[in-house]
Parts: sequence; structure tokens; C-alpha cells
Amino acid sequence: MSMRFYNEKINNYFLNSEYSGTLGQDLPCVYTIDEGSVKLGKLIIFQIMLDNTKSYIKDVKYKVYGCGATIATIEWLARQIINQNIVVLDSIKIEDINNGLELPKNKLHCAITAEDILMRLKLLITGNIN
Repeated sequence: MSMRFYNEKINNYFLNSEYSGTLGQDLPCVYTIDEGSVKLGKLIIFQIMLDNTKSYIKDVKYKVYGCGATIATIEWLARQIINQNIVVLDSIKIEDINNGLELPKNKLHCAITAEDILMRLKLLITGNIN
């Protein structure tokens, strides 16, 4: 199976997802961000589990309704932040995502959405949003 309209990097992340799924909402230190809407054609539920000190990302899971580029972008993001200190949430930018996947120009909105998820996660962890 291949998605002939996407490059090899996007196809690889789309076809070989490792972090698709969900974390239990009742687990300690699980943070969930919902982004987008089905009406707009893209809905992402992105979850991270932190260690007890809330400084280390122990696990990442996501569910995505959207195109192959959106799914690949969120998988790429999950792989970048798993087993990292939470400072990584501030360090990944749109350019990093685009460079990592070589997104077509008409799919740059996927990188913008991923960066938004990271910003919202950081705010959620620090208690600045609910």
C-alpha cells in the first residue's frame, strides 16, 4: 500500500505508526489535547503521560481523523517527544516538522497544527489552560 501523492517520508510515518491509540484518562499525569473538528476534515486527540515529577514524557498516544499528511505529522511529532524532557515541547517548531517530513506546501497547515498542539500541551501542564 502506498500513497502516491506523498513523499517517502510521509508514507513511512503514515504506514508505520507506533503511537496510535489512547492513554487512560484516569491515569496520573496524563494530559490530553483535542485539536480541529470533523467538520473541518481534521480531528486530533493527542495525549502524553508524564513521570511523577512532571518533567519527563513517558508515553504518547494519539487518534487522528484526517489525511495521510496529518497522520504522518502527528506520528512524527510523537516520535520526537517520547522519552524526552518536557522542554522539548518548546523546542520543536513548524520548520523542524516541515524539514522532518518535507511536507508539500499545501500541507503546511499540518505542521502548524502540530506546533499548536505542543504549545497547548505546555500551557496545560503548567496550569495556564484547562
